[in-house]
Amino acid sequence: MDILGIGAGEMIVIAVVIMIVAGPRRSAAWAREAGKYLRQFQLAWQKMWNDVKADIGPEGEELVKVAQEIRKTTADIQRVSSPTNLVRQSIGTSDIILDPAKLAAKAKKEIEKTNGTEPTTPENPPSEDRYTAWKPAGDDPN
Repeated sequence: MDILGIGAGEMIVIAVVIMIVAGPRRSAAWAREAGKYLRQFQLAWQKMWNDVKADIGPEGEELVKVAQEIRKTTADIQRVSSPTNLVRQSIGTSDIILDPAKLAAKAKKEIEKTNGTEPTTPENPPSEDRYTAWKPAGDDPN
């Protein structure tokens, strides 16, 4: 959330500084006053917006709705066409990168595919134990 270019973390720092400078009693009074001013601003904004809606009529409201839809579509296009998203789509790993279990499962399938063995699943458990599966072929003592 950004208000006038100030993020949430910066707002918290400002609030802490005000608490230190003003003390608890004056900070509470200032917060009450700020709340009153904020409420007055919200009421004035709502009144102004209602006046604008009354002036523009139903056609203008439709135009406002279309403008909001265009803004939403533009934001969606920017999100989809971001370089990060394009890279994820091009390599096809957008959900795998974020989930190590999926990454491990995909790697296991690729290894089994390159070795020519059937993928092991709960329905298709491996036929031999792990030691003999990874044991080199020339080390057979028998």
